[in-house]
Amino acid sequence: MACKKTSVPFRGTKEQEEQLRQIVAELKDQPGSLMPIMQKAQEIYGYLPIEDQTMISEWTGIPMEKIYGVATFYAQFALAPKGEYRISVCLGTACYVKGSQGVYDKISEVLGIGEGDEVIVQANTYIASVMGVSMNRATPVMVETDEYFGIDPEAVEKAITDKTKAVLVVHLYGHTCRMDAITDICKRHNLKLVEDCAQSHGSTFDGQISGTFGDIGCFSFYPTKNLGAFGDAGAIVTDDEELAKKIKILRRLSRKKKGH
Repeated sequence: MACKKTSVPFRGTKEQEEQLRQIVAELKDQPGSLMPIMQKAQEIYGYLPIEDQTMISEWTGIPMEKIYGVATFYAQFALAPKGEYRISVCLGTACYVKGSQGVYDKISEVLGIGEGDEVIVQANTYIASVMGVSMNRATPVMVETDEYFGIDPEAVEKAITDKTKAVLVVHLYGHTCRMDAITDICKRHNLKLVEDCAQSHGSTFDGQISGTFGDIGCFSFYPTKNLGAFGDAGAIVTDDEELAKKIKILRRLSRKKKGH
């Protein structure tokens, strides 16, 4: 379906306008189309001026307040950690606890973790991190931290068994864990790596932002966090297209289409 002519001028080049028209035409009729439209638009242009946001509103029929508010933040946050795929979720602890028993049971499909598997977690984390493991019938294996209260790489190495499937690091107090050592361990032992970034929005290790080292980075926007919302909110970050697809399905309580 072609995009209708708008009442506002496009501020970019003709080539950019055509690209954006094509993106909107391809995505506008898909479920949850606003987020991917805004993400792709900002990947091309950076921050969209208000005129171009109005244009997208007119093309899609989506109210301007939705585009200017949630969608704009979503797209900007998606670009910040320098990865390709960005998936928003609905709850502050949504990176681990999804808000319904059905999703608890299905989250293991994302990383293939379930009964009989072990996940190494640092001992000073909050219970929500461990619940994400135990609700999938896997076993959390607690290890000590280093002097900076991040997970101790040496303790991780010692805790690995033939049942270990993943390592969950928790970046606390605005600091990142020692990700060079952790990523090396996970690669050598073929383990999944999940980052709890609820307290590390924008923090870096050797110039790389937290949330982009592992398979999945989990951010909370709970009001007490470094970047707080007016209530429960969060985001999951990944550069794995297949993981992104699975998480998008879980975000909609396992529905692939709109409706009930």
